[in-house]
Amino acid sequence: IICSDKTGTLTLNRMEVTRAYTPALDDSVILPSDKRPPTDKGQTIDIPSNPTLRNLFEAGCICNNAQMNGTQAVGQPTESALIKVASAMGVEDRRPKLERTKEIAFSSERKYMEVCVQDGDSTISYIKGAVEKVLSRCSTYCVSGGGTAVLDSAMKDHILMQTEIRAQD
Repeated sequence: IICSDKTGTLTLNRMEVTRAYTPALDDSVILPSDKRPPTDKGQTIDIPSNPTLRNLFEAGCICNNAQMNGTQAVGQPTESALIKVASAMGVEDRRPKLERTKEIAFSSERKYMEVCVQDGDSTISYIKGAVEKVLSRCSTYCVSGGGTAVLDSAMKDHILMQTEIRAQD
């Protein structure tokens, strides 16, 4: 999960997720805050039925310490924004069903947060933070249909370039 702050956090102590990006779509999914459905290239998209986007938003919930209290998120601004958008997009917060076995808290020096969870017989690591820190800790990425591919240097460069483009908006 890569979040960038445009405005709002410093002035209002609030952050909102307005777009989501995955290499599988190679475009930003627009996440309107006014109850309209999310769109990809102008087409409505159902996030819970899209494996790549569902995985993205699930990761945002799992690597998170904020909690929903009705329609309000309680926690740090970035974590609250992630948990709130997942809820608004209809993505289940699976944390109650998973055993968290490890947490590395975010720090300004480290620039990422990591949690490990036990999911059945598998231990899975979830990371969020600065894009270059996240990419350096990943070996695969999600592709269309929910599968994975090797995260090679060309794809890392592509993701970094897409992040830069989106930071200009």
